[in-house]
Amino acid sequence: VYDNATAYAKWSKKKLSELSGLPTYKPDLSQQGYPIDLVLDELYRIYRAPNPQKDDFAVFPLAINNESTGTDNAKKIYWEVLNLVGDHGLAQPNKVKRLLDGEVTEVSVPEGYMVSPFLRVWRVLELIFADMDLNIVTNPFSQNLELSRLVVLNNAADSVCRAEIKYSDLMPDSTVEEFLNALWVRFGLVYNIDNNTQTVRLNLLKNIIAQHGNRNLDRYAAGTPKIIYEERQYIKLSANTSIEG
Repeated sequence: VYDNATAYAKWSKKKLSELSGLPTYKPDLSQQGYPIDLVLDELYRIYRAPNPQKDDFAVFPLAINNESTGTDNAKKIYWEVLNLVGDHGLAQPNKVKRLLDGEVTEVSVPEGYMVSPFLRVWRVLELIFADMDLNIVTNPFSQNLELSRLVVLNNAADSVCRAEIKYSDLMPDSTVEEFLNALWVRFGLVYNIDNNTQTVRLNLLKNIIAQHGNRNLDRYAAGTPKIIYEERQYIKLSANTSIEG
């Protein structure tokens, strides 16, 4: 309990994007191709054949905005969609149409714009506890296939434009406390920290309740207790009453 309280005090106002040691994904430059293309190729691989229990990222299309012009009979909608897959994988056009001050305007954007992976919840949990040099012993969000598919969303449209992916850019705008509390409210996530071993165990409340004792204590039983009834005793209760023992 004390170890949990220490962590809670540290995380109460700390943003997820401010966690120490957040990694940066960089492509293998020994491969042929431009760095930005290598990043897009890796994300397209994840899109086509995801491995939710091993891949830090998930990739799928996500609409983040739309604006429209014209009347109801002739309305034109301009969508902004992350990770839109086309004939060339995740490669995006260098020019997009946007509504600026009510006018349709063609805007030049850098290569890789409107592509962004999403961090999986189990990976975010690993990064949270790594911030305190703790190793996770059990993590249901990586061990359970369905839970491993959960991600945190973002609308960082330029997260791969530098030909690298900073994990800090993919973090939601919330504190560690808010994130863990959301997992508690939605899934009943409980964490127990042991600073002596620098480990933490993550469990879901429903699994804790369903667990059975794994140690038989029958041999320690002393037998059926014998209850002895003595004379009734009366104690007058008042604000000054003190009962010893």
